[in-house]
Order: sequence, then structure tokens, then C-alpha cells
Amino acid sequence: MEKIHLDIDLILKKHDSDNRLASYFDILRIENEKLNLVSRETINSMLPQLAAESLLPFEYIEQNNFSHYMDIGSGGGLPSLPIILTQNVKESVLIERIGKKADSLIRMNDALELKNITVLYKQLEECKFEKPFDLVSMRLVKLNNRLLTKILKNMHKSSIFIYYHKPEFTIVDNSLSVVTYSYSVSPGSVDKYFSLITK
Repeated sequence: MEKIHLDIDLILKKHDSDNRLASYFDILRIENEKLNLVSRETINSMLPQLAAESLLPFEYIEQNNFSHYMDIGSGGGLPSLPIILTQNVKESVLIERIGKKADSLIRMNDALELKNITVLYKQLEECKFEKPFDLVSMRLVKLNNRLLTKILKNMHKSSIFIYYHKPEFTIVDNSLSVVTYSYSVSPGSVDKYFSLITK
């Protein structure tokens, strides 16, 4: 497993050179006053770090444009909105099972004037899609074999699933490439993980 040091400023400078994330942070702070999307500590000081963590996997993904992107459990828009704001993504589907959070996502998308984004107030198991995804992300939702199977059914060949953790079960499908990275923000900080699962 490769160990990475996350340089927050370097990642944000590289992927967000026109500073689009600043508007997202402002809007998220406003929404967080209406609904507890992220903790007080996060909203006060950790948004740049969480955005950099959202973008770190793209340092290890060769593809640089995506036709159809899905984020599962979108909550306050991490990692989905940093990805949409900084990467070349044509269409996006954000899935959020809690209605108030889904409404908040819609308001944030409207305020950021983002286009070609659909917010679904559902669980993934309830969703049916007309076309497969070439990029999928999931953070703060526990991955299991059943959920992985559902995700893979909605991905086409050579597409990428970014799981912002490490699988805690054995993936038996030999057709998949699974690479997990560990990273830390500072010496002595707790290691975090992300996994790239390629179909």
C-alpha cells in the first residue's frame, strides 16, 4: 500500500487554480446554518482539507474527462461538489437518501449555477439509470459486497469507482483492479485511505 503525504495547498492550487471552491465553501457555510451538514470544527477550519482529500485520488487517475458521474451519499457535497467544480465532468447524479440534505444540495447547485446535475432523494438500491457511469464516488457510506455489486452494475468497462476508505471485506471479482492508498496530513496524524476500483 502506497503512503502519501497530503499537501493541501499544493492539491488545491493544482486543481482549483481559478478558486471556484471558495464559492462552494461560502454557500456550504450558509446551508450549514439551516441544517447540520458538517460539524462546527469542519465548517470553521477543515473545508480546504476535505476538498483536497476529495481531489487527491485524481493525482492517480489517468483519465481527465468524465461523461457521466455518480456520487452516493452526497450529504453536504463532499466529495461531489469539489469534483464537479474542478474536474471535467459533463453530467452528474448525486444520490442522497435524506430529504433535507437532498434539498440542500439542490440549493447549493442552484447557487453555484451548476448545470447537468440531478439530485435523487433515494437510496442507490431504489435507483434505475438509463446509461452507465464512468466515474463513481462514495464517502462516509460503508461498502459491502451487495452495495459493490449494485455499483458495478451501473458502471461500464474501464470506469473508476473512488471509495474514500478501504474495503473491509475480500473482493473476489478478479476482473477488478483494486488499489488502496493511505495518506496523512501531518506527521503523527491518523492515516486515512482511499481506494480506486477499476472495472
